[in-house]
Amino acid sequence: MPFPERKDVVAKNNWTSPEKIVTLGPYRLKSMQPHRIELVRNPRYWGKAPQVERIEMYIVSEDADARKLFEDGKLDYLQNVSAEDIQRFGNKGRYINLPYLKADYIGFFKKEGIFFIF
Repeated sequence: MPFPERKDVVAKNNWTSPEKIVTLGPYRLKSMQPHRIELVRNPRYWGKAPQVERIEMYIVSEDADARKLFEDGKLDYLQNVSAEDIQRFGNKGRYINLPYLKADYIGFFKKEGIFFIF
């Protein structure tokens, strides 16, 4: 979907529902629930089709729960990996260290003084 769009146009066309959302990437949104997102290969993608047909993403708020799911083989990817995790999963051949692109944003709301803490 091009941005920005007027709120009334988006509401009228229901562009945020999975079957109507517009994407230019290799995957499209199939379903979205509070703790699970499912992506499927986009047949209209202009580039080479991705090798993976379907991606399931789980939103797990507790690191301990995510580690347990990863250890049980129910997750393929784990964030917030500790040194202990590297030792535990590395011995089982489950740890691979890969570079990734990341951007962080730090904003300041300055009301008075050097930093205003509210």
